[in-house]
Amino acid sequence: MPVRDLTFVWDEFYWTTRITAPDHPDPVPLVYAPEARGDEPLSEAELHTIGTAVDDLPVLWQALKAPLLTHYEELRAEPGGLDPEDLPAAASGDDVLALMELSEVMVHQILHGGHPYVGLVFACPWDDEHGLGVLMNGTRTVQIGGADTAHLLWIAQQDSEAG
Repeated sequence: MPVRDLTFVWDEFYWTTRITAPDHPDPVPLVYAPEARGDEPLSEAELHTIGTAVDDLPVLWQALKAPLLTHYEELRAEPGGLDPEDLPAAASGDDVLALMELSEVMVHQILHGGHPYVGLVFACPWDDEHGLGVLMNGTRTVQIGGADTAHLLWIAQQDSEAG
């Protein structure tokens, strides 16, 4: 869907709309610049950044699977952490994604390598209070952690400055 076809709304904190994401039948919120941006209308450059992020979502979704499986396996193996019996075995990233539900897509205003930083927030059974957050830049997974990982601009800034 072209970004021009999306309707953005200022919700007192950030610009938001709803999109259909890969492997997710129901529209989910897309938030632009979850931190450090005012309520001025979106510029052409920002709309382009959002469009790039939306166009890249299917590729990001595929690229996320291997790092997500690794993260999940680390959670299951962590001594004194979560009970492995509460986390079913997963043979693939698709198996892990099947346990979770995408709840938000965050598009940060920072570009690196021509790609915006995109945060994905998931509801997941192993952390029903905070969920899981993933920050990506292009097909590279920058960080996986609590839901705030997807929101925090400083993580994207730090990564962008590092390389």
